[in-house]
Amino acid sequence: MDVKAVRGAVQVVKDNTDAMCEAVHTLFRTLCNTNDLREEQIISIHFTVTPDLQSSNPATCLRHIGYQFTPMLCMQEAMCIKMLPRVVRVLLTIRCINEKVMVPVYLGNTKQLRPDI
Repeated sequence: MDVKAVRGAVQVVKDNTDAMCEAVHTLFRTLCNTNDLREEQIISIHFTVTPDLQSSNPATCLRHIGYQFTPMLCMQEAMCIKMLPRVVRVLLTIRCINEKVMVPVYLGNTKQLRPDI
């Protein structure tokens, strides 16, 4: 069994709990659907948020739709000049049986964070 990782990001429309949870749920569903992932395969989830997101934390949002036993960690993104505001980034560490290549998911404006893909 292999261990792999896959990244993703989404921009939250505004800093409130509902907007955060909607963005996190959309990002996570898209990431899992794109890569055909199930919760049992996920070893851990690491989130980062830009400093302007303070109303909620993405792990709490994900717990609301399940994921009660998956270890999660949330951290603040390092401040950078001209950083994209209100961004949640995620890194999933997963167990894989096959050689499938994981596909990163950058939604909406966050596509500019990875112009190489």
